[in-house]
Amino acid sequence: MEKRKYDIKFAAREYESDGKKKTYWTPHGTLFVNEAGRTSIKIDSIPQGKEFDGWFQVFEQQEKRSRDEDF
Repeated sequence: MEKRKYDIKFAAREYESDGKKKTYWTPHGTLFVNEAGRTSIKIDSIPQGKEFDGWFQVFEQQEKRSRDEDF
């Protein structure tokens, strides 16, 4: 089994772009799943303010593109 990584994020705010409602996600850590299927969590920060209700969302990490790929 391959080691997997996931981003831990919080929905900080909603905004509109091109007439569509979107969510701005702030990163707050990483969730790891090792070869044995065990899960570990590394929290880097915790959101402040009344909007944070204790819940994060987890997203599978995407491969990072280099700037050269945009050209």
